Amino acid sequence: MLALLLSLSLSAQPLPLFQQGKAAFEAGRLAEALQLFEKARATDPSPELLLNIAQCHRGLGRRTEAIATLEAFLAAAPNHPLRRAVENTLSDLRAEVAKSPDAPVAAKPPELTPPPKASEPEVVAPPVEPRRWPYVVGGVAVGAAVIAGVVTAVVLTRPKGGDGALPELGTLRIPSP
Repeated sequence: MLALLLSLSLSAQPLPLFQQGKAAFEAGRLAEALQLFEKARATDPSPELLLNIAQCHRGLGRRTEAIATLEAFLAAAPNHPLRRAVENTLSDLRAEVAKSPDAPVAAKPPELTPPPKASEPEVVAPPVEPRRWPYVVGGVAVGAAVIAGVVTAVVLTRPKGGDGALPELGTLRIPSP
């Protein structure tokens, strides 16, 4: 948006009118601001005042008057630093008029940022303890396998006879002298 401008070339006479117009504009009293800016423009033809007048027209929904005023600004100050911004605003206004030329457009309310939301407490899952049952089952299985191996070895090493004597498995006998 174009800002309210104060030209350095404003003489002392229109300065109070400009300041009153700026205060009225900022307070939302656009019709009053328009009259004050036009009175200031009558005493000092600074092109910057045309921007303020155009903003008042636009805010009041008078798009065709705003377009005419911005075109007058471009004619009066062809090399002004705000030329590109003014051309963009003109383009927007012309597009609005092309959409619905008869409908007045009220000033757009200032964009409000939504209030920050109260942060909700974060839901945290309780910590998951490591599952120990696979280790227990694995340990029992290994223990059972060891026991089964020992029992199998004992059964296989028994004599097939019925005396129950265990064979000697590699016991060395040393003769006595």
